Amino acid sequence: MTKQKFSLNFDQPYFILSLAGLFIGLGFLLSGPQIELMQRVQGLTVRYPDELWRCFNLFGHFLGAAFLVLMMTREAVAVFALALATILGAMTIRLLKLGFNEVRPAALMPDELHVIGERLSQHAMPSGHSMTIAIVFGLLVSLDLNRADRSKVLIPLLMMVFGVGLARIASGAHWPADVLVGIGLGVFIGFLSARLTLRQAHRLPKRAWLSSLSRLLLAIALLLTPLPPSHSREAAVVLALLLASLQCLQWYSTRRSTLPNRP
Repeated sequence: MTKQKFSLNFDQPYFILSLAGLFIGLGFLLSGPQIELMQRVQGLTVRYPDELWRCFNLFGHFLGAAFLVLMMTREAVAVFALALATILGAMTIRLLKLGFNEVRPAALMPDELHVIGERLSQHAMPSGHSMTIAIVFGLLVSLDLNRADRSKVLIPLLMMVFGVGLARIASGAHWPADVLVGIGLGVFIGFLSARLTLRQAHRLPKRAWLSSLSRLLLAIALLLTPLPPSHSREAAVVLALLLASLQCLQWYSTRRSTLPNRP
């Protein structure tokens, strides 16, 4: 008998929806101030430099999340899916933060909380950064990528999702429950945005330059956009230069391949 390898079947909608529901359910199960749990988690995160968490926080920002999407796929449909997910995510996070209006850790732990960057006190639930990075995961898993491309991004993306979630706790910005609910919502919104975009893919313009233009504009935005103090400005500059350099190399390679061969 041959042993079958265990693999997670991300192709099935019920799996990704179950994953989203699991995180949301765990978050609401832990909902409310969890001071002791917060202290335990921060007891681990303070062992690492603040700059590490600032780098992770950047990928929970829209600019960092968009960088991941545009770097991991060249499909023009991903740009439209990202735009739709941005709109749905912004509306969702705004409504839920106003609706729950829960206090952040800094309001209840003023003296014992390690804070990186700004000290926030209101609108804790859910974590917008955790939702943003989870949207990237939901998008790239649900878009019509081939299995080889998908297998290359799953593990790094999962690590990034948990890294950003942990960074929000390390920064003193969110309770663990906020992070869990944010991840669940993000996975669902990413899945929904990808599915809606794919259904209308035949009506969308398939422009080869669309993804390239988006990369160039994003590189400029990473260089010029003011970031909160809990985000790494140095990392943003590195991402911008990397994105611009790779795009220039792609243009050069494409142009060279179209030139006639000289004898």
